[in-house]
Amino acid sequence: MDQEPTFFIMDEVGSAISHSEKPNTMLAPMIFSPNNAHDDDKTMTYSLLWATEDVPKEKYLYRDYLNGLTEKEWRSARYYPWFNVFPEYF
Repeated sequence: MDQEPTFFIMDEVGSAISHSEKPNTMLAPMIFSPNNAHDDDKTMTYSLLWATEDVPKEKYLYRDYLNGLTEKEWRSARYYPWFNVFPEYF
């Protein structure tokens, strides 16, 4: 199994959802490749978004950018792509 890390840039929906330590949604990036080829014109990416609790009308949607990770896995340092992280983490 390939263990090389991959950074995935969300589509316009996934990129518009803000981060929170107490999210009200979950989001999963998906890749649809009918011919199982990354360079195929029919391959496309999209985001699946679902609510994890009732979200009242006109309230913001939030997701956890690092869902399932704790400080044991260096959670704070992994925020680097989105936030200004203190150099002491590195």
